[in-house]
Amino acid sequence: MFANRRLYIPLCAGIVVGGLLATLSCILWLTFGRESLDRASQSLTQTDDATRADLVFSGSRVFDLLDLSDSVNNFEYTASLYSLLLTKGENDLLQLLNQSASFESETKRLAVQSIVFERLTDIDPDMALQHALDLRGQRRIQSLETVFQEWALSDLDAAIAAGTRLTHP
Repeated sequence: MFANRRLYIPLCAGIVVGGLLATLSCILWLTFGRESLDRASQSLTQTDDATRADLVFSGSRVFDLLDLSDSVNNFEYTASLYSLLLTKGENDLLQLLNQSASFESETKRLAVQSIVFERLTDIDPDMALQHALDLRGQRRIQSLETVFQEWALSDLDAAIAAGTRLTHP
């Protein structure tokens, strides 16, 4: 009995001290930690935003995708394009398609063209198909794949019907 009591007293004291320390650290964090965390995340966000080029339409150019910093990763680049293209019409999309043809980076060129053809297909699948058919070589094949993949998601029967009407070049 005496041995059990000797174990319980230090155990209870440890639990009480541990609880007090946990409570104290929570109070300190709530008082001071949140502000420094907010400042740190705000400074990271500001630094991050400063390195990114704005995607805006200006004058006759859609926007200069070549101006995007190399620090922008593929996800951010793609997300920016999707976000921007949501509000753009056929003429802006065709301008962007023409601009992207001169990209040195094949990866960025294919990504931009694929996203543009997805959006064109959402706007008017027949028109997107016609623009894809006007291309040559590998660009044509990849654009047709994109058009039909996107079209099949929205109207499978119409996509199949359009595909069966195509003649092999």
